[in-house]
Amino acid sequence: MATARVPVCPDCDGTLKAGVMALCQREDDGKLTCRMVWGCANQHVWWHWADRPEGPLEPCPYPDLLDD
Repeated sequence: MATARVPVCPDCDGTLKAGVMALCQREDDGKLTCRMVWGCANQHVWWHWADRPEGPLEPCPYPDLLDD
């Protein structure tokens, strides 16, 4: 059984922890699609399209999505 690769923070190389999913409208195709939000111990917050897991991580403009 294959396991998914855990993303690494592009800023500090720390391990990212999965957070919430946010429903967003994608500009390139107009679809409502979820973005997976990721955060590291150094409070860097990233996201990517959930249906494109191999796509690039992008800085998340809503870092409070990971606040408890």
